[in-house]
Amino acid sequence: MSIDLHQDRQSDADRPIDAEDENAYLYRALSSGAVVALVLGLLSLLALTDYWLVAVPIVGVIWGVVALRQIRARPEELTGRGMAWAGLALSALLIPAGPAWVYYEEVSPVPPGYKWISYDQLQPDLKVVGEVVPHSALSLKDEKVYIKGYVFAGSESAGIQKFMLCRDAGTCCFGGNPKLTDRIIVSLANPSGIIYTKQPVRVAGTFRLSPQQAPGGIGLVFYHLDNAELR
Repeated sequence: MSIDLHQDRQSDADRPIDAEDENAYLYRALSSGAVVALVLGLLSLLALTDYWLVAVPIVGVIWGVVALRQIRARPEELTGRGMAWAGLALSALLIPAGPAWVYYEEVSPVPPGYKWISYDQLQPDLKVVGEVVPHSALSLKDEKVYIKGYVFAGSESAGIQKFMLCRDAGTCCFGGNPKLTDRIIVSLANPSGIIYTKQPVRVAGTFRLSPQQAPGGIGLVFYHLDNAELR
């Protein structure tokens, strides 16, 4: 008796696909949360430039956790676990590394004999009624200090010998009016002066307190840096 082998052998094309095989062909979408987490992880490099930008990696960590939870809850629908982990790891790394690098950049160029200060030390305590100049600023009188800030846009653009240094670019470079304790009058020791720039500058000089009018009619100024030089 002959056996028809063709009837017992079914080609792969004719064999019905069971449920397990069908799942192998299902399409899994790339998690949008994973994409956002990776993008925020890359943007977290901005935390290396300023303290407040540490908010970017913090948000990146949150998105990374959310994306991983979504993928874990819906593994048959979503993919992108590696992308989410990469964004999460990069963001988590830059939360401490960003501020640490900014601090290093501020402190490392401080010349010998000078004290690094920040604008925070020049702000009055809001809990003290009527305080204009805090004790932390009064204690800096006649001290050699070093600080970073922005050159206030005045009428001169080159050969600037005396200028106002302010805390942030928003108020100095775009027509703002810095508050009283965000203003420092800088008098350079070098007679050649400087050229106006929108980039932050680092200044070393002798700290002095004396209420007087700022150049350009901006208003009253308490803080001064005398015999200053750019670093």
